[in-house]
Amino acid sequence: MIRLQNIKYSGKVYTRQGDFYYRRAMAGDAEKIAEMYSECAIHRGNCKERLKRGEKEAFDRRGGMYLVPDREGIEREIENPHSFWALFTDHEGEPAGSFWFSDDNPEIPAVLKQTDTVYPREILVKREYAGRKIGTMLYYTVFEAMLKAGYLRSVCEVYRTIAYETDGIRYSVDLLNKPSYIDMLMMGGRYEGCGLEKEICLLEMKVWVEPHIFSFLHEKTMGLKQEASCFTLQEGIWQG
Repeated sequence: MIRLQNIKYSGKVYTRQGDFYYRRAMAGDAEKIAEMYSECAIHRGNCKERLKRGEKEAFDRRGGMYLVPDREGIEREIENPHSFWALFTDHEGEPAGSFWFSDDNPEIPAVLKQTDTVYPREILVKREYAGRKIGTMLYYTVFEAMLKAGYLRSVCEVYRTIAYETDGIRYSVDLLNKPSYIDMLMMGGRYEGCGLEKEICLLEMKVWVEPHIFSFLHEKTMGLKQEASCFTLQEGIWQG
C-alpha cells in the first residue's frame, strides 16, 4: 500500500450550484482551515445554545467540534507522514471544506483495525456551503483515492453528546450528531456499536460524549455512488 503522504488526490467537481476543486492540503492552508474550525467550535460562550435541543444551531442539527486545533497544530498534522488532509476549494481557491484522515486512531477498538484500514478523523464544511453536499463529495473523492492506494476500509466515530458542565453545574442532554450519522448510513456505513464514554475538558467547561462507530468498505460506498448516479468520476473530474 502507498503511504498516506504519497496518495494522489486532485481533480475538479462540476455541480449545478458551482464548480469545486479538490487537492491535498498544504501547510499554507492551515490558517483558513483553522477559521473553519472556529466556525463550528462549541465552547463556554455558546454552549447554552449549541447544546440545547430545538435551537437552530444545536449539535443534533449542525454537529460541531469540541477540541479545536490552532493553525500551528493543523500545520503539524498536514505535514505528518501518518496523516492525509483533503481540501475542497471554490473557483477562487477559497476553502469550502476539508477532511483529515490518519493511518491510526487509538480511540477505535483493536478488533476493528486491519492493515488495509484508514481512519476518517474530522470533516469540516464552511458554513456558507452548507447543503451543497461538500461533505459527501469529500467522502467519495477521498475514498476513491484510498481505494486506488490499496486501503479498502475506513473506521470512524460519530458523537452523541450526553452531558456538559459549566460553573460547577452538570446538564444532561441527548444530542446525536444527526447530519453525520445519516451520512454514514447513506454511504453504506456499517454500524459497529458504541465506544466508551469520553470526558472532554475545555476552557471553563467539560463535555461527555458517547462515540458511535461505523466501518466502511470503500468499494461498496463507491458502488452506491454509481447506483444513485450522484456523481461520476472520469480521470479526476467529477460531475454531480
